[in-house]
Amino acid sequence: MTLGIIVAAALVVSFIATGLWRVVLVRNAVLDHANARSSHTGSIPRGGGVVFCVLTLVFAVVSLAMGWCDSRVAGVLLLGGGLIAAVGFIDDIRPLPAAVRFSAHALAAIILVVGLSPLPQSIAGIPIVIPAWLMQVLLVLAVMWSINLWNFMDGIDGLAGSQAMIVLAGLTVVAGCSGSSGILPAVMTGLVGGFLLWNLSSRRLFMGDAGSGFLGISVLLLIVVLWTRGDMPIWSGVLATAMMWVDATVTLVRRTLRGQRPWVAHRSHVYQHLVHGNWSHRQVTAAYCAVQIIFLCPLALAAIYWPWAGPWLTVGVVVVLVPIAISLGGGVDASRAER
Repeated sequence: MTLGIIVAAALVVSFIATGLWRVVLVRNAVLDHANARSSHTGSIPRGGGVVFCVLTLVFAVVSLAMGWCDSRVAGVLLLGGGLIAAVGFIDDIRPLPAAVRFSAHALAAIILVVGLSPLPQSIAGIPIVIPAWLMQVLLVLAVMWSINLWNFMDGIDGLAGSQAMIVLAGLTVVAGCSGSSGILPAVMTGLVGGFLLWNLSSRRLFMGDAGSGFLGISVLLLIVVLWTRGDMPIWSGVLATAMMWVDATVTLVRRTLRGQRPWVAHRSHVYQHLVHGNWSHRQVTAAYCAVQIIFLCPLALAAIYWPWAGPWLTVGVVVVLVPIAISLGGGVDASRAER
C-alpha cells in the first residue's frame, strides 16, 4: 500500500512538472522536426524526459540525506545517471559527435560497475565461476548497450516509456516482497508514468536522448542491484526487458552484416516496420506491452522461483522472438522492404 501511494504521488508530481516543462520547450523551439527517417509527422517538442531524470536525481539526493536507499546506489545514479542525462540533453539541443557520446556512455558504465563492485562471480544456471574482471567487463558492455538500445527504441509514442514503467513496477514488487527497499523503483515508476501521460496524449511530447539514455542506465542499475542482493536472478531482468533488446539487437546485427553504420539514423526496427505497415503508434506500443506482460513477465517470475531455469527460459525467448523480429523486417530499412 505504501509503495502504491508513492507511485501515485510521483506520477502526479511528474505529470504537472512535465506539463510546465513542455511549455518551456515549445517557447524555446526545442523541437523534433520530421524527416524521411522519422516515424512521426510535424514538429514535436523533445526533451520531455529531462523532468523524470531531474526528479529522480533530486530524490536520490534526498535519499542520501534521509538514509532511504543504499548510498552506493544513490551515488551511482547521481554520477552515472546524471552524466548520461546531461550529455543526452545537450545532444537533444545540439547534436554531439558520436565519439563524445560513446565516451560518456563508457564512463557512466565504469562508474556503475565500480560503484556496485564486488559483483557476484556466479550466475544462476551456469555451473562455472566467472573471474571478477570478466564479470566487470561484461557489465560495462551491458550498461553501454542498455543506454544505446533504449535510445534506439524510443522512436514512437509511448514505447520506451511503457516498457520501462512495466519493468520498474515489477522491480518495485520484487524489492517489496523480498524485504529490500522498493522506494526508488516505486518513485521511478510514477515519474515515468507522469511523462507517459504526456507522451501518449494529443499534445505530444518526446522523451529525447536525455530520458531514454537515463532509463537505459537506471533500469539496468536497479536490475543489477536486486541481483547482487540476491533478491532475483539476473535472468529475470533479462527476460522482462526482452522486447527491447531483441528488437534492438536483431536490427543492429543485421544492419552491421549489411555493412551499414550502426550509429546512422534509420527505419529498420521492428516497431518502425509495423508503423510503416499502417499500425498506429498506440497499437504498436500496446502490442509490445501485451507480449511483455502476458509472455515475458511470467517467465521473469518463473526465473525467480526456479533460478536454474533462467538460461533455458532466455534461450526459449530468443528462439521465439528473434525469428519473429527477422520475419517482420528487423534490420532492413522499412522503405526498402516495401519495394
